[in-house]
Amino acid sequence: MTTGSSADDFLRQAEQDKLRLEKEKAERAAREEVRQLLRMLDIERERADQAEQALDFALSIQKPPTRQPIPVRPARANSAVPIIVASDWHVGETVDPRTVAGRNSYDPSVAKKRATRFFQSSVRLIQLARSGVKIDTAVFAVLGDIITGYIHEELEESNSLSPTEEVLFALELITSGIDFLLEHGKLRRLIVPCCYGNHGRTGKQRKVSTAARNSFEWLMYQVLGKLYANDKRVEVLISDGAHLYLDVHGRVLRFHHGDDIRYQGGVGGLSIPMRKAIDSWAHFRDCDFTICGHWHQLLFGPDFVVNGSLIGYSAYALSVKARFEHPQQAFFLIDKDYGRTLMAPIRVE
Repeated sequence: MTTGSSADDFLRQAEQDKLRLEKEKAERAAREEVRQLLRMLDIERERADQAEQALDFALSIQKPPTRQPIPVRPARANSAVPIIVASDWHVGETVDPRTVAGRNSYDPSVAKKRATRFFQSSVRLIQLARSGVKIDTAVFAVLGDIITGYIHEELEESNSLSPTEEVLFALELITSGIDFLLEHGKLRRLIVPCCYGNHGRTGKQRKVSTAARNSFEWLMYQVLGKLYANDKRVEVLISDGAHLYLDVHGRVLRFHHGDDIRYQGGVGGLSIPMRKAIDSWAHFRDCDFTICGHWHQLLFGPDFVVNGSLIGYSAYALSVKARFEHPQQAFFLIDKDYGRTLMAPIRVE
């Protein structure tokens, strides 16, 4: 009897435990289902909020946007001086298109057309700049290699003009341009700083201390100065050394031809040798901007300008692996308040 009762109790207890476990499992499942339903409800609420926001935005953009008037900036009374850079014209040189795969062609007739375009485009840039600042003075910097000369024997054979013929031709182009700038640029004053280049030398050997006295270009500048000696609007400044300095609105400009800069075609370009040269010259005499030519590559640096050329690409440029560049010259403004501002190439083709 005792044994039977124990067995029944065990079975009852097992049945109770089973029921209890099933109940706990059901409760856990129910709680999990409730959690799932609550998560789904949160997601649906979030979607509803997003849909409501999208609806509000869609309704808002149907209304015309609120216009915020921009006040007209009053005209400033300050002035600016255009700097027009001319260098590396090589007016008597010839570029046979067959020697440069047809990329360029040059002779005195082309030089005249490009010089004309140069002065015409300069006036257009002056007119454009004048819409924002007062302009009555300009700088027309002539920085050498206007002629090619006979500094190499090959040039005696290939040039279209002799050095003296080049000087006369270049004078004609420059004086015509000065007169054009004065009249059509409506200038009251034109400053013409002049630096000789390496191609203008009278002999094949480069000179340093006596370079000016042995330069066809220096002689050309002397004639230019005499031609405008009685014109109070024109001031011709002629360098007797490598550098010429000019103060424009409190900024000192250094002009030179550029053949003193040592560059062997490194991957860094002209910026690195320009930086070295400027830092070295600063110990002699500091300036705000350095402007040069010689390299036939137009480059506007932070405190320098390297001018392009009028002649454009040539067989010599190809032989030294120079980067191809279309013929162009440099134009920029020195603003009385802001320093150097508008910078633009003067395309001459």
